[in-house]
Amino acid sequence: MSTPLSDPSRLARAIRLSLEFRSAQRTDIEAFLAEHAELRELMEPMISVGEDPEAALPEALPPPRGERFRVGIEIGGYRLERRLGEGGMGAVFLALQKSLDRHVALKILTAPSMLLSERSLWRFQREARLLAKLDHPNIVKVIEIGEHEGRPYFAMELVDGASLAVVLAAVRRAGLDGASAAVYRAALHGSLPEDSSSAEAAEPASSYVAIVVEIVAQIADALACAHAAGVVHRDVKPSNILLRSDGRALLADFGVAHREGAAALTVTGDRAGTPTHMSPEQARGEELDHRSDLFSLGVVLYEALTLELPFPGETAEQVLASLLSREPVPPSHLNPAVSRDLAAVALKALEKAPARRYPSASAFARDLRATLTGQAVSARWPGPFERGLRRLRREPWKAAALALVVVALLVAFALDRAHASRLREESARTAAALSDVQRLAIGVRLDRAEAAALAFRRSDSDDDRALSRWLREDGEPLERELPRLVEMLAQLRRDALPYGAAEATRDREEHPEYPDLQRLEQELQFRMARLERGSPTPESDAARRDLLREAEDSLREKVSQRRTWMFATEEQQFLHDQVAALIARLELFVASPRSPLQYVRRQLEQNQILHRRSVEEAAELWEKSAESIAADPRFAGFVLKPQRGLVPLGPDPRSGLWEFVHLRSGEPDRESPSRRADGSLEPSDEMGIVFVLLPGGPFSMGAQADDPAAPNYDAESREHERPVRTVELEPFFLSKYEMTQGQWKRLTGGHTPSFQSAAKTAVNLRPATWRHPVESLSQRFATTALEEHALRLPTEAQWEYACRAGTTTPWPFERKDAARYANVSDRSAKAVGANWRFEADLDDGHAGSAPVGSYLPNAFGLHDLCGNVAELVDDPTARYDRPALPGDGRHLANYGEQRCTYRGGSFAHLLKLARSCDRDLTESREFVSQTLGLRAARAVQR
Repeated sequence: MSTPLSDPSRLARAIRLSLEFRSAQRTDIEAFLAEHAELRELMEPMISVGEDPEAALPEALPPPRGERFRVGIEIGGYRLERRLGEGGMGAVFLALQKSLDRHVALKILTAPSMLLSERSLWRFQREARLLAKLDHPNIVKVIEIGEHEGRPYFAMELVDGASLAVVLAAVRRAGLDGASAAVYRAALHGSLPEDSSSAEAAEPASSYVAIVVEIVAQIADALACAHAAGVVHRDVKPSNILLRSDGRALLADFGVAHREGAAALTVTGDRAGTPTHMSPEQARGEELDHRSDLFSLGVVLYEALTLELPFPGETAEQVLASLLSREPVPPSHLNPAVSRDLAAVALKALEKAPARRYPSASAFARDLRATLTGQAVSARWPGPFERGLRRLRREPWKAAALALVVVALLVAFALDRAHASRLREESARTAAALSDVQRLAIGVRLDRAEAAALAFRRSDSDDDRALSRWLREDGEPLERELPRLVEMLAQLRRDALPYGAAEATRDREEHPEYPDLQRLEQELQFRMARLERGSPTPESDAARRDLLREAEDSLREKVSQRRTWMFATEEQQFLHDQVAALIARLELFVASPRSPLQYVRRQLEQNQILHRRSVEEAAELWEKSAESIAADPRFAGFVLKPQRGLVPLGPDPRSGLWEFVHLRSGEPDRESPSRRADGSLEPSDEMGIVFVLLPGGPFSMGAQADDPAAPNYDAESREHERPVRTVELEPFFLSKYEMTQGQWKRLTGGHTPSFQSAAKTAVNLRPATWRHPVESLSQRFATTALEEHALRLPTEAQWEYACRAGTTTPWPFERKDAARYANVSDRSAKAVGANWRFEADLDDGHAGSAPVGSYLPNAFGLHDLCGNVAELVDDPTARYDRPALPGDGRHLANYGEQRCTYRGGSFAHLLKLARSCDRDLTESREFVSQTLGLRAARAVQR
């Protein structure tokens, strides 16, 4: 049996683990596959057949690329025994600490030295330092930090159990009805009871609930420690919670954690994390503090209690849409063993507004443990009024209907003049109810407006009428609600209960920036003491003291602000909290840097400018291009209308295909590249994306290794690149070059993520320029960023069609000419110490990536499709025996939506991995590599 995957390190892991499974004579296949879900499709045939696992491999498997850290070697007194897991930059090994004869988990930065940037080293070392400082029984302990041959590593305690993700996968197979302490213990040890009706498995479901509560409470304790140290984890999820056999839970993987200085405990504009467990503010790329972790932990609690996610969806986009617009079903409705108090605790942690969640992880842990002892919890179960409002929020149309009913009642009472006194009473009640419904309607309108704005970012930002209508009917009316709600909140707070010293102390100590204030106070005391003792640098210390005093005064005022408002009745309390939460949401909606309102206003303004420059001022160029393209037999009379945002540059002198510059991605007034003497374009740092209009039509995709005389013969083709199939494509725009760092920076408004840049290039690589390709970004991140500009990644079919450019050979050039067309691993890479394999007969002149356009183009006038950086594609990975959609050839997934493919090879790959048909699969849409970039595509506006 063969596999469609081509990552040799993953295949090697799959073989090793499968051999260990068979040598141990284990029979719990499903539990084993759940433990290694990322390798399931590889290992399932290996452990299910009676053959050696090698029988499940492809016939031709490339050897591992740069396998430097292998089992059996010693690193700093640790002998590597088994690889436990790996990511884009590092790996975790089971290792023996020889000095103490004990096993540890050893995390090593394993990426090739040529690819290690200062940023990746800093991030790896930062994780080790953060873990070393977080001394808590529920956080994985760091034993030692060291370096081996220039590579940092750190040793951690080895957890003798499984992750919560593995346990939940096993419990799901038993089902919610069968969930018990016995099932949990069996899942933790890798097998489930064969008879779920046995005496041990028949323990009450409440025993399982109690275990879940204690696990989550322990992780809340761990987060309290991290937050006190100024660390936000940002990726709390079941796979990062490790469970020991003695009942202790440990929080692991602080790889994306963030630690700020004395000023704040927040990070802005970062969507690191896992979509299913993100907080709403994290999903929107907004400012985060410790309460984001509490939301993520609330998702973990909900998932463990119900075996379902609170915000479900088939894709990440659906999950995020559900997260931003829906209220979770109370967990007690899904699992009767969940008490009302525990359900209230879970729902409080999952409040969309951070201000309505627990103020601290310690408060969350206290409430969790209170549910086990029968003590009162601070979280309130929603009363009838609040439950009705939540129900209306899930079904917004009912809110409008209720408002009409309330108005009708008010009118009916007004007409009854015989009941004047009752009219006054009922009018007051009805007005109050109407006001509440109107407030609810604002929340519903806000949900809809945010969802519509998110859609604009993804695909509809060129529709001026839709944008104007949204601004007129949604954005600006909501903006006008803000001052009214602020005044309403002030009126409500006049009836609040007195604010005592205990509440003030609690507000101050539970403020997210209180730890920062304590650190400021400590440093100020230190500076004062130095000055009193006679500082060796009195001027510097005095200046620092004055700055600290100013910062302390400002922060103390902020931390001392009142945040607790208590009321005499439940209705008053709920109304206050609703209005406060609405105000917080509206402020983000109206005025935050990435707010929907500001985005739509900017988009409308930019669209007007783009329409003038690209359509009105370029009208003659569009007319000329349309006539030329319609007369080209490759386009069969295709009629091209003006495309807003693009300006025709003229046809390529070699291919005859028309090229167009994308204005928004270039420097204003310098977007168009100049032309050389032969008429070809001269790329520049300032140029915008140059799109080539490709004609499409039928083409043969894939390869075959059976008949050298037949099309698409490729002796090195692999199973997952077969069979050859015909795909029909419509005309589409594809970038002439890989996206540059300059273009990415201009489109996203920030720094590039690239490893190879002017500021971060390793000493053995040439300094990069803004003309170098952008890399080190994930498929999910790239897709989101491109969608904001009506751009996208090409499908696999579009990419291969463009790469082949009418050829049916392995490369769109002759093998002997490869150094003129493709930047791959060759003698240039070897000369700077690359530790991967290389082509001894090639020397293309670049060890790392080259500025785009440095090599010759193919017959379509496209550069660097083979080599330089590998390129992400848009559709999910699928076998070629699956159907492809007409128009763009998109696959229907059968390896899962979370995986994606990249094409074309890179400067670190052999030439055979830069073939036109070559496909490489990533384990996740979050995968990042310094050899992986992108090429933008754009649909033709009809």
